[in-house]
Amino acid sequence: METDDGAFGQVGPVAPETAWLARQRLARHVVGRDARAVERIWDVLYRTQAHGWTGLLMHAISAVDCALWDLAGRAAGAPVYRLLGGPTRDRIEAYAQTKGMRHHPEHLLAEATALVEAGWRRLKVFFRHGPGDGLAGMRENERVVRTLREGLPEDVEMMADAWRGWDASYAREMLRRLEPLGLRWLEELLRPEFAAGCARLRREFRTPIACGEHAYARWGHAALLGAGAADVLQPDVTWAGGLTEARKIVVLASAAGVEVSPHTNLLEPTVHLLAAVSPGEATLLEYPVYDETYLAPFFLARRSRAEGGAVPLPEGPGLGMDWDESKIEAHAEVFTD
Repeated sequence: METDDGAFGQVGPVAPETAWLARQRLARHVVGRDARAVERIWDVLYRTQAHGWTGLLMHAISAVDCALWDLAGRAAGAPVYRLLGGPTRDRIEAYAQTKGMRHHPEHLLAEATALVEAGWRRLKVFFRHGPGDGLAGMRENERVVRTLREGLPEDVEMMADAWRGWDASYAREMLRRLEPLGLRWLEELLRPEFAAGCARLRREFRTPIACGEHAYARWGHAALLGAGAADVLQPDVTWAGGLTEARKIVVLASAAGVEVSPHTNLLEPTVHLLAAVSPGEATLLEYPVYDETYLAPFFLARRSRAEGGAVPLPEGPGLGMDWDESKIEAHAEVFTD
């Protein structure tokens, strides 16, 4: 995003289809407007996209919004979280998202132990099996959690993610098996439209249920909260509507007494959200410890890095997403006025 006086803001990488939608559907509502009027621009974009309130078009709105906040921070010479009312904490407590961790018995506990020795006290693992894998897959899922729970220190918290891949009966049986292992939460058991199913599982079991990664804007998250589907709400800043909307989702969850721990698609905008809201409302940062699973860090000249299981607050202007030009092979403009 660039203004007539040369100020600019940026965020990314974003998917090619997201960039295309920003150009084809959103640009005409942004070009020529006051870049500082972020709330007004968000409102115009949302109201004009009558058939795009979820999915990729909301991803595009999120990208525009985050880039505008980056522009505002750069113009003010301050980190975005300061423009949003922060900082609310000195550093952001995080958990290790271990998507790159191998689940083979020879490696599982060794890799998790290495993370703990590096200072991590919270780990999230990912299940590889669902209903189509039968009883053997169910036992393998249980083995992953049990191996870590029994092999790691008792004060290491564990979460687990089911990738939206289970149905209600499968999730019920897995919860029965995993309940004794004391997970901090079990995430994305069902598809996000099955809020009632998550609510029933919450009533049946003690293990906290986390969801919301694939819900959009405040209304999608309000539906999850209204159904009683979540112990932990997980909006993604770069999917759910950008920083402008993510703050409102945090307020909704706070009013409902539900913890927020955002999903992390892009690390930097998520760090700024958490630095700008109360740690009593939004708690933990999801931190990808395996950079090869994420495109963004490769292109950044600098990035937020965890130290001992927490991320220090960035001090540079904007979101801190400056590209490393040595990593970029070609430039192409997808929209100009």
